[in-house]
Amino acid sequence: MIIKNRYKQLGEEQEMSRLKRKIKTCGKTQQEIAKQIGIDRKTVNRQCRDGIRTVRVARRYAEILKCRPQELLEY
Repeated sequence: MIIKNRYKQLGEEQEMSRLKRKIKTCGKTQQEIAKQIGIDRKTVNRQCRDGIRTVRVARRYAEILKCRPQELLEY
């Protein structure tokens, strides 16, 4: 907790990716999303951390999360 606050004070706290934000608002877990898409949870975790950069991948998640692919793409 102290470390997180220190990073926050220094302005180094990383922003949440659009995918991670959408998963959080939908109330689903990364494991549930991975199972529905048919990929490994580690892949979902990496994409939550790094963001989605391709339309093909965004479409797969958008179908599960009931949103438009554009809402998930990192520009």
